Amino acid sequence: MRSPKDMNTSRLDMAPFDFMKVSLDYNYRTIVGADRKQAGDSIRVLSAASSHGRWDASVFLMGLLHYVPADDWEMKIQIAKALEHTPTRECADLLFAEIRKVGSSNKTRTYLTTVIDVLASFPNEIKEPGFRALATDKSFTPKMRRKFAVLASDEEEDSLSLRMFFDEDPLDV
Repeated sequence: MRSPKDMNTSRLDMAPFDFMKVSLDYNYRTIVGADRKQAGDSIRVLSAASSHGRWDASVFLMGLLHYVPADDWEMKIQIAKALEHTPTRECADLLFAEIRKVGSSNKTRTYLTTVIDVLASFPNEIKEPGFRALATDKSFTPKMRRKFAVLASDEEEDSLSLRMFFDEDPLDV
């Protein structure tokens, strides 16, 4: 039998976890399974793997955004949040396409806000062209076009005024 001293090993004594050496196959299979809680857990694992340079996890998450049924907003929100660690033009293009595709309603508002927040976290050279295009798109309300114009700029002062102007719900259209 092990002594209590052996069982209370400090976390500092543990070797660091290397996402580059871990197989993600279980997580890929779990996400497309029926258990929603396990799917959410696996999305978070893929998000962490993506943040540590596992581009295969990012590609899977981007594809998953298309695979998930259009009305599964909870799953789409989890996937969009996970894509925050994929600040690439391809991911930005996918998320901008989501903004164009999904109409704003009470059901979609949280999802669209999440997508916009993820895009806003991307480097300016990646997000700026997409937000500029949305800022001139007449299919959006003038209020949303102003918001997109502010997000396209790299001015911190503009971002502060945007938050004050739109309060907490930027999609109040």
